[in-house]
Amino acid sequence: MTKSELAAMIVGITEIAKNLGLPSKYCSLFSVILGVTISLIEAVVENSDNYYGAAVNGLLVGLTTTGSYAAVDKMMNKKNS
Repeated sequence: MTKSELAAMIVGITEIAKNLGLPSKYCSLFSVILGVTISLIEAVVENSDNYYGAAVNGLLVGLTTTGSYAAVDKMMNKKNS
């Protein structure tokens, strides 16, 4: 899975979790944990020995997604006001 596909998946799952009742203040943490978890699962499925690299990749994508999500959310809230 490419990083852009992972980022899109994280944004989608985070939005679903938010709509199901996840408080907004936990969305960033949820995105980072989700990124690391998905990357590690992918490494296990692919029989990769690079779990550290997968975890760092997931962490970076999760953090990037969090920043992007926050920026878009802020922009949408400003537009609706």
